[in-house]
Amino acid sequence: MRSSLVSLVSILAVSSTVTGCTQQPSQPSWAVVTSITPHANPKFKPDEMIVTATTPDGASGTRAVLRGRLDCKVGDTVRGVRQGVTFTPDESACQR
Repeated sequence: MRSSLVSLVSILAVSSTVTGCTQQPSQPSWAVVTSITPHANPKFKPDEMIVTATTPDGASGTRAVLRGRLDCKVGDTVRGVRQGVTFTPDESACQR
């Protein structure tokens, strides 16, 4: 019984922490492009590249960009919105 109670308390603690992260306010931010890779399923999206960017404090996110419109390289800075541990690059990030 005691181990079940400890497990339940642990689950509730983790759940409230994750919920708290997603309820944080969004704020304008910037991040550095850390990788540019082909789409994971090139059969369906052969012209799409996945750009990954990370903020200085570790929040990261991705944006899909068509290969012909790609206009950035690893190390470039992009603007976006940060909420908790998630960074969402702007629609125009890495596009010409």
